[in-house]
Amino acid sequence: LPDTSLCIHHPGVEDKRISFEFNPISYDPTNGDTTNILVNDWDIGTTEGGSSGSPLFNTKKQIIGQLEGGFAACGNDDSDSYGWFRRSWFGDGDSTNSLQYWLDPDGLGVQSINGRFCSYTIELENTVFEVCGQTQDSLVVDFSIGGLFMGTVNYTVLQAPAELDISFAQNSGMSNQANSLYVNDLNLLSDGTYAIIIRAEDANAYVDGEIIIRYNASQVDLPILETPVDGTENLSLITTFSIEALTGKNWTIQVSEDQDFNTIVFEGTSQSPQIEVTGLEASTIYYWRGMTTNNCGSSDWTEAYQFSTALLFCTRLYSNDGPFDISDGSPSSVVSTINFPYGITVEDVNIPSLKGRHSYVGDLEARLFYEGSETILFSEICDDQIDFNLGFDDQSQTTQINCPPTDQMIYKPLRALSDFNGKFAGGAWQMILEDLAFLDGGSFESWAIEVCFTNSILPVLVPGDHILYMCEGEPLVFDAFLDRKNLDDILVSLSTTNMESLISEIEVSALNEKKISIHVDDTSVLKSGSNYLILEARDDKGNLVSSTIIEVVKESRNYSDLISSPSNGENIKLDDFQEITFNSTINGDFVVEIATDDAFQNVVYTAQGNNSSSIVYNGSLPEGSYFLRVLRGDEFCADASFTVEFNLKLNTSTVEENLANVIKLFPNPFEHVLWIEKLNSNEDLSYRIFNAQGINVLTGNIKSNASGQRLDVNALINGVYFIEIVSDSGKYVERLVKL
Repeated sequence: LPDTSLCIHHPGVEDKRISFEFNPISYDPTNGDTTNILVNDWDIGTTEGGSSGSPLFNTKKQIIGQLEGGFAACGNDDSDSYGWFRRSWFGDGDSTNSLQYWLDPDGLGVQSINGRFCSYTIELENTVFEVCGQTQDSLVVDFSIGGLFMGTVNYTVLQAPAELDISFAQNSGMSNQANSLYVNDLNLLSDGTYAIIIRAEDANAYVDGEIIIRYNASQVDLPILETPVDGTENLSLITTFSIEALTGKNWTIQVSEDQDFNTIVFEGTSQSPQIEVTGLEASTIYYWRGMTTNNCGSSDWTEAYQFSTALLFCTRLYSNDGPFDISDGSPSSVVSTINFPYGITVEDVNIPSLKGRHSYVGDLEARLFYEGSETILFSEICDDQIDFNLGFDDQSQTTQINCPPTDQMIYKPLRALSDFNGKFAGGAWQMILEDLAFLDGGSFESWAIEVCFTNSILPVLVPGDHILYMCEGEPLVFDAFLDRKNLDDILVSLSTTNMESLISEIEVSALNEKKISIHVDDTSVLKSGSNYLILEARDDKGNLVSSTIIEVVKESRNYSDLISSPSNGENIKLDDFQEITFNSTINGDFVVEIATDDAFQNVVYTAQGNNSSSIVYNGSLPEGSYFLRVLRGDEFCADASFTVEFNLKLNTSTVEENLANVIKLFPNPFEHVLWIEKLNSNEDLSYRIFNAQGINVLTGNIKSNASGQRLDVNALINGVYFIEIVSDSGKYVERLVKL
């Protein structure tokens, strides 16, 4: 940063003003980084409203910043904050937000660019030449001059490699005459990039032009692959691949899921010998190869190296500093912080939960901020809808947020969360909820973050979730990530705040030795509700390596239902089975399940109810034996009633018995054909055949004047069926078997 700087600006609608600062400027500490630079106080002049956007110059007449804001005004010489031009130069590394892509498009490493007289120009036919020494030893650069040149113009070479023989077609000439530069002896150059600077000058002014030559003497050899070496295992999902150093050439990398490179998942080219590869899947085998290219052509592809990626492990943390009030007055913002305590590198970030209340959600914008990077999750959605409860994941296929945004679904964020990938995760992650308008308010209640990684930087023990739910009487089981690094032995412990040890068993994953499963069989020491446990890892000398607090929520089972109808072992006619009743000790949601087995592996009927001790049966189950139970609770602690076994029987009323005397079904069992014969009836009949699940497979009618009907049942699969025949005088049901 310079010792002296000046600003040229137009405050308000005034004429040009110049302000001077003769003391060293500094980085603006407001953002805690080098995004902005600070003029502490002006020595001559000042700025005011309307000066924003004006440039700050150093003593080389080069722009180093642009005015963003400050406290300076007419009547004082207070400080001003300028966006540092270096930040604008590099941006976020792509053409949409980086000046480097536009002002140094050839990647020459330009650090500054001097201004020039735009009224005088050298118009070069080409400025960059790619030369292969095998086929080319010289080149001709045609050019002309333009602008306000007058009279005789002289041409000189200001800079060029000493090995080259360079001359002009004419060393001087009139301003309206074209010219050419002859460059010879290119074969004397070594591989590399070279600059030639020429000058055109008349009696009043001059202008310089630059020509770049990228030279290669011969075709390149195969690159030498360095890392990852062949057979590498447990590689991070974001990894730098490298070859031996390059000179005057590019190299291309391909990563594929197969050895023949038919399924390429990554391809990139660079002049640097390192390329960062992203987008890899966890626990996957890949193959990679390289090829070098220069002006003389490309090499063959190298032999492929194999590597495998590590198991991706995710941990979830929750905010505990809320809720925060959102003012219904002027626009404002609230910030909630989750401190991430582990030394790992981010490979994926998700926001599984973001919850709050607001009377006009369309006023809100939610942003996640960490270590100088920020991404927008949503902004001004759903207009006058109230409240929000949703999550975000780059892998979500749902981009349009449903309104009201309270369905707890996971959506794709407005800006990618992958902006955080590759960062060191340990530190404060901030969720910023900004109310952009006057009126309407609410509260920001809570949020959660999920950070995924494959390897750690330090020895670490990380649970998969920092809030665990369990049911009374059941063991506590959860996964954790344990990276020993260079430590031979690690002791893992889980204890209460009273230092009561809880771990019964630790199981190491067969897929990855860093993933462990922690079992606690005896959970009687834990009380109902929230319990805070200490999860620690210590080395063989007892030194603490990693420690964290997890919350375990124990839910009680104090609600069992006793089924009163049907009773255990009861035989029920199909027509009589209309309601299920039970004695309940509490209100709330419940689910009724009927299955054909007592393990409820084959559930054939379900119904949901709420705040009731009975539910209407509206199914169409066939004759048979069944098992019934009532479920209550949630996904963490479901409780089932005692199971009741009952039997559904065919209805055998007098009317049905009379109808059976006038109808004959044959053959039974049947194979291809089934006959329905009317023995002594002049009624119209309708029939339906249904399977054991109650699904109709065949229906039809028999007229009163018909003696019967032949049914083609060849298409039915082998098994048990039922036929129901209905007339004005009743109905008849019979069991059928297809062979």
